[in-house]
Amino acid sequence: MRLLIVSVLILLLAACSGGRVGAALDACEDTLKERAANRTYSLDHNALKASAQAEGNDLIHIKGTVVFDPGLPRELTLPLECTARFSADKAEPDIIGFTILWE
Repeated sequence: MRLLIVSVLILLLAACSGGRVGAALDACEDTLKERAANRTYSLDHNALKASAQAEGNDLIHIKGTVVFDPGLPRELTLPLECTARFSADKAEPDIIGFTILWE
């Protein structure tokens, strides 16, 4: 019984970590935080993870939406695209493409 509990906990931790997709999403969100310094925003992390597409061995492309000023009268939902590149000499990916399409 204890082995089963430990196994389930290990699987849950592995699922939460997100691997490369999670690292790419974190790097994209860090870039968004820098660019939207004084604005509140909301992201649907599950939708962004679901949209992630690997391009070769070192690129992950993420598409989704960002909601600026959620819940306020000036709430604005815009498309977001981000591309992260992984390299062997760094633990975290570099963001090589980041676009918010202002409409």
